[in-house]
Amino acid sequence: MNKRIRNKSVKKILIIADRIHAQPRMTSLAEQFIKLEKDVIIYSFSTIDDAQHTLSHIPKNNNFINGIKKMLQNNNLIKSLIGIIKYLFFFPDKYFFKWFLGKHKEIDALVVKFNPDVVISSSSPVSTHLIAWRIAKKFDLKWCADFRDMWSLNHNHQGKFIGRALDGILEKAIIKDANWVVTTTPIWAETLTKFYNKEVFSITNGFCDEKYSSVLEKEVQSSTIRYTGNITENIQRLTFTKFLKALCSLRNEGIVFEIYGPTYPWLYEEIDKYNLDSIVKLLGPIPSKDIPNIQMNASLNIIFGCSYDGFSGGYYLKMFEYLGAMRPILLISDQRYKESSAELLDLFDFTYEASSVDEIISSIKKALKASVIPDHSKLSSFRYSSLAKQYLEVIND
Repeated sequence: MNKRIRNKSVKKILIIADRIHAQPRMTSLAEQFIKLEKDVIIYSFSTIDDAQHTLSHIPKNNNFINGIKKMLQNNNLIKSLIGIIKYLFFFPDKYFFKWFLGKHKEIDALVVKFNPDVVISSSSPVSTHLIAWRIAKKFDLKWCADFRDMWSLNHNHQGKFIGRALDGILEKAIIKDANWVVTTTPIWAETLTKFYNKEVFSITNGFCDEKYSSVLEKEVQSSTIRYTGNITENIQRLTFTKFLKALCSLRNEGIVFEIYGPTYPWLYEEIDKYNLDSIVKLLGPIPSKDIPNIQMNASLNIIFGCSYDGFSGGYYLKMFEYLGAMRPILLISDQRYKESSAELLDLFDFTYEASSVDEIISSIKKALKASVIPDHSKLSSFRYSSLAKQYLEVIND
């Protein structure tokens, strides 16, 4: 495909990303682009700017229908068949019909009116890339495909082997027309470079310096350990239970562990199993705007690592939030897999990694006594103000 070459620097940027899914990466980059005197519009499927942190979880009633659903989900064969049928029905994702097909005229009118220099699409959902691909061809626009999550190579791909194969064919056909491809970790960039046979840039996620510097109350809550986010049963249960076992040995030391996120039934089951309900508190999701204060007032912030190697090349989003909070961080890892997140955290003096119960206990004791003296020269690379400049260097090329 022949694209016209623009000799001027980028002035207008159209971002196609679902606002709720794309927080904070694309919304934060957009804010920083504007501060760098760029004109920016985010075209989103969702119209709500601010969602509950990690999305709300509403417990289901244990009625007959839900009982049948649970029984079917426990059968791996039936679960796989239902999963692939559901995936193929909505292929390539559930946003395709209502967004890609249903909003043709709307997005075309926006492009004509705004006249962007470049369009950035950010997945998931992958329909963002399909929209950007179509309008880039139709309006002769430069296009940057941004992968917060990988597409067919996604560690959590829902389409099983059939859906993954179909996605891979579509993905390569679409992305070959992108002027630039960006992802969030060096390992993912290396993987995608080989997959597409074209250069893929690594620009990490980060933290919004303004959100953390604006917190007035920074008094640390004594011996208060916190986790802000979703805890996924199928990939984080092992590291979560290891942490609970460590708390059993520390239950008499005045420690409180607070979880701000979805309150799944299995979390209550594990807490009850270890008789830790007096010191482990499930407090539910809270608005994103309240998260910096929660993290900055913690004695220690926790990351639960994945119990399989599928995500080992990825970075945890909350890791960057925790760096912004500048409080001690403990990554509970599965000793079978070396995670990229652990390597990145090694750059900082106020971070710890532990995989065995004894290591977790030792790390907690050290972290609760630690005083944090952050190295701002290292932190600056992960501020969105710096990341936005990196991004502009790529799309101005």
